[in-house]
Amino acid sequence: MIPRTLVILAAGLGTRFGGPKQLTPVTPQGETLLDFTLHDALAAGVNEVVFIVRHELEQQTRQRFAPRLAGRASFSCVHQENSRLPAGLPVRTRPWGTGAAVLAARDAVTDRFWVLNADDFYGRDSFTRMAAAPLGGWTLAGFRLGDTLADSGGVSRAQCLQDPDGYLQAITECREVRRQGDDIICDDQPPGWPALEASTLVSMNFWGFDRTIFAALEAGFEAFAADPAAAAASEFNLPDAVGFAMSRGTTEVRVVPVAGPWIGLTHPEDLARSAERIASLRRHGIYPASLW
Repeated sequence: MIPRTLVILAAGLGTRFGGPKQLTPVTPQGETLLDFTLHDALAAGVNEVVFIVRHELEQQTRQRFAPRLAGRASFSCVHQENSRLPAGLPVRTRPWGTGAAVLAARDAVTDRFWVLNADDFYGRDSFTRMAAAPLGGWTLAGFRLGDTLADSGGVSRAQCLQDPDGYLQAITECREVRRQGDDIICDDQPPGWPALEASTLVSMNFWGFDRTIFAALEAGFEAFAADPAAAAASEFNLPDAVGFAMSRGTTEVRVVPVAGPWIGLTHPEDLARSAERIASLRRHGIYPASLW
């Protein structure tokens, strides 16, 4: 069964980009990258869309996307601030991370669902392949690292190790991943992990979950919060939550290789490149002249 619900991580403020990327037009028609994600998700069978937003972004999100989904899929917003966080957390203003954010959708989904970022373009192939994946356990769209790097600066990627049967063995978050000459480097790759290469398998935060993810998120976040140093300075992201669940033997994650193409907004310079890549896809007939 194809998941009918799409959960979108749309609470980011786009600090490095200079504004909320999920609301930034990338085409002359005023379409955002998220418009293309929604178009592909609807074509894959999604009929319910849940946005995880901040309070201050809800009105803009509703104004832009509710009319596009009218008659096509149900639309709802939940607030990232309502994530049922563990008691005793330190006071801080920065987000708690994507793992914490997904907890906000606990009462909004009833069955299997997809979750992905609002400011990344995943491509129709990603949805087609994820929809065709066998049921059972969780799924992850796996990209080649070389296909997901920005020309304008560092990005965050989750490096993945995969077993011969196509299941995820381990996953770790890497920040500021970038090209340096002929090499690919990052600021915080853990010791013992293979060097980053163009062929390295990475996550772009396109996951397929059932409701067991919420218990895993709660248990993982409690473990994260129990470390005062981590809770004060780090974020609890989906790769952390999935890695925690795997370490306890409570789930299997099937890796679904996808070809993209990936397009993303991280830095202001990415906007022109993203616009040209979307235009190229249109010239090749992948998308119609106007999505809606």
